[in-house]
Amino acid sequence: GICESQEECESQEEEVKVVTYNIHGGHEDFRHENILKVLQSLDADVICLQEVNNIDPENTGIDPENTQAHRLADDLRMNCMFGQADENPPTSGNAILSRFPLTRKKQIYLPHGSITRDNGSRMPGQYERRLALAATVSPFKAALDFLFVCTHIGIYNTVDTLNDNVSGEPGRLIANLVNSDVYRTTPALLAGDLNCEWTEPFTGVVKRLDRNWNM
Repeated sequence: GICESQEECESQEEEVKVVTYNIHGGHEDFRHENILKVLQSLDADVICLQEVNNIDPENTGIDPENTQAHRLADDLRMNCMFGQADENPPTSGNAILSRFPLTRKKQIYLPHGSITRDNGSRMPGQYERRLALAATVSPFKAALDFLFVCTHIGIYNTVDTLNDNVSGEPGRLIANLVNSDVYRTTPALLAGDLNCEWTEPFTGVVKRLDRNWNM
């Protein structure tokens, strides 16, 4: 749960456990109870969630303060910060849950991804606006503050993956924030659903991100 005092957090080890989890917007296999059980077993300090929707699946309005992430945060006794990706109802986006205070919220809107698959059929999520949600996480010791970026990258076909100017664009946009004057000297940690295969040598968004993170 949330640290109740500075002394409580400072008494713990100076390590932060981070988890990333795409909860698929409340799909049948990702009901609240199932997600909560998994997160409780992982006992993370900071959690990055993607495809977060309204608590009520029948609610077609936008309520960025009443999402699946907020309900999970209440049950886990954690702070919650939500970033709305979609411009239209229902609410959907990324969220950061943290035992530590969260401040300085930033939202970076990312490209949708490829329009078609390699075989020419429609790419899943081609019209979904993608998002990188960033926040400063503060474990009560100023020297331990870090920038946490929770992202969900679009899906790219083979041709676009090999084109660094296309698939690398999300990494460039995130790097602009990390390398900005505000955060240049702040340690940064990236988590999320990158929607790509892990190959060597790196390609696509991972290749671009590797320029700023030791991957």
